[in-house]
Amino acid sequence: MIRVLAKKINSGATFAMQNSQYSDKILLSDTVPALSSHLGKASVSNLGDFLCQHVTGHFETLDLLTGTSTTHTVDDEINHLRGQLMDGAGNRKLFNDYIPLDLILSPGRMRSVNAVNTYAVVNDGAAQAAIANAAPSLFYPFEFEYLFSRNTDILFDVKNDSRNAINYEIVFHGIRVLGR
Repeated sequence: MIRVLAKKINSGATFAMQNSQYSDKILLSDTVPALSSHLGKASVSNLGDFLCQHVTGHFETLDLLTGTSTTHTVDDEINHLRGQLMDGAGNRKLFNDYIPLDLILSPGRMRSVNAVNTYAVVNDGAAQAAIANAAPSLFYPFEFEYLFSRNTDILFDVKNDSRNAINYEIVFHGIRVLGR
């Protein structure tokens, strides 16, 4: 069987294709202020077009717990972020609506260093909350295929309905196409 494949493979064409593209990743990391939206941006450089194939990422699930005397930042295990992905070339929307980040990002929710002890119960007079444990870290990349042109931006408009600023990171996995 290997002989059959060896006769079918054109090594010159394979090497030419291999030299014109390589695996690449583009990171978009941002903080969305409390009770507002923010437009995150990652640049596709002039090295070549970027064919996105998968998306992964993580986000925090923080909110404020207000008691009679103090306010605590707690991990409430609720996804407060939803986002709209756009191509910077003409601000073309790539989703029909704002999508909750837990539907597209894997491993998803992360434990934040900004929250109080995740194994404690916060009890402050009138307010009480059990604080969430860390989420399981499953890794299932979200399949998303889209060709971003060189010298454009990948835009991610994210809305936050929490009373706390929340961080997220999204990574676009794909192929950098060097020639046209």
